[in-house]
Amino acid sequence: METDREIGTLNEAWLTIKQESESVANAHQQYAGKLLTDIHDGVSDSLKDDKKKITTLISQGQKLEKELQGAEANLDKSNQKYIKLRKGQEKSLEECTKAKAGQGNPQKAQKKYDSDTKRADKADNEYARSVKDLKAVQDKFYDHEMPKILRDLQSIEEERIHSTQKWLLKYHEIEEILGPVHNEAAQKIKLKITSIDTKSDILLFCEKNKPSNPPPSRVQYIAYNQSSPAPSRVTHNESPKTPKSEAKTPKFEKTKSTATTKADVSVSKKPDSPITRSAGTVSPVIDVNIQMAPNEIPPSPAIFVNKPEETKSPSPGSNSKNVPADILVRCLYDYDATEDNELSFKEGEILVLIDKDETGWWEGRKENGKVGIFPSNFVEIIGAEGKPTTPAIAPQTRCRALYDYNAEDPSELSLKEGEILTIQYEEEGWYFGSNGNGKSGNFPSNYVETLS
Repeated sequence: METDREIGTLNEAWLTIKQESESVANAHQQYAGKLLTDIHDGVSDSLKDDKKKITTLISQGQKLEKELQGAEANLDKSNQKYIKLRKGQEKSLEECTKAKAGQGNPQKAQKKYDSDTKRADKADNEYARSVKDLKAVQDKFYDHEMPKILRDLQSIEEERIHSTQKWLLKYHEIEEILGPVHNEAAQKIKLKITSIDTKSDILLFCEKNKPSNPPPSRVQYIAYNQSSPAPSRVTHNESPKTPKSEAKTPKFEKTKSTATTKADVSVSKKPDSPITRSAGTVSPVIDVNIQMAPNEIPPSPAIFVNKPEETKSPSPGSNSKNVPADILVRCLYDYDATEDNELSFKEGEILVLIDKDETGWWEGRKENGKVGIFPSNFVEIIGAEGKPTTPAIAPQTRCRALYDYNAEDPSELSLKEGEILTIQYEEEGWYFGSNGNGKSGNFPSNYVETLS
């Protein structure tokens, strides 16, 4: 938001929002600094110390676990060996008994039995020793060293949780500082917003931007005199600043006369668009000589009307040599005739064009056959009767915006570079179409490219 474009109480509200937002941002920056120094650094150091202790205890526990697994494996091995040798001893005893009964060599059988017995007794001793060793390791693992390791780990975790609680309380204390800052900023902003005074801001705008020069003299009717010099054109050197939202409807002004008239029109106007648009197909003579501030809409043009001598109108149904046969025009605004030779019409009414005059007054015929003259900037040519003109571009044509364009009045459509739009029709170098958000309006055709 460009606050330098605002004035009065609305400008004060925007400035307050900006100042208080900066105040809240500074408070958050200080809050972040306290979190870093008072909490983050302390928590990081504590976690580093705990990590060293935990790593040592885990290593000790893994060593005990490995020792227990070794003792269990040694016991299993010695037990299997003991069982195998005892079975061999029993078999040797059976063979020795059979040999003494006359089924073999008693001395050889006895010698084998004694050897197997000696080996089995040795395995028995090894197995008993393995059982003793495993029992000692189990006592150390389950009753002494491993429980101590687990108690130390539990103590570290308890201390970590307790320390975390202290850090969180510290965080809450720091967080509480932000509450009053937010509340104070919100109250100041609300006060300024509720103090916005629309009328006083408008009065201040008008006071600051009122023109220094008085309005020009009003246009006067000057009768035609061949010997007198042509009247000078009326121009605007100053124009009062007008809020951008006040769009003005084109109006053609003239003074009454009993003579048949066609106007010599001079309008001073400064276009402020990429392509100048006109309400009708033929416009009065334009003298560009207005000095305006950027983004301002000029006031309604002042019209100087010079009535020529009376001319005779063509008979109904005939066309002038200046106009092709059966040309149709659409009325853009209502027009009420002020003289007998003029033609009244309503907005949207269709007329048959009979004659076009370079002074800006055209002659036409209504549907009921009535013929008369009317100002050309109140109508637009739409084509031959029964044969509308082919549009310059097909309806529903899609196009892409080549550049950004900011709408200058409510009838126009702002563009963003790369935006895709749908064109409805073309008029005087301007497209009328809609964007993806459903908004419609006019935009310059040289700001877009059509898509196949």
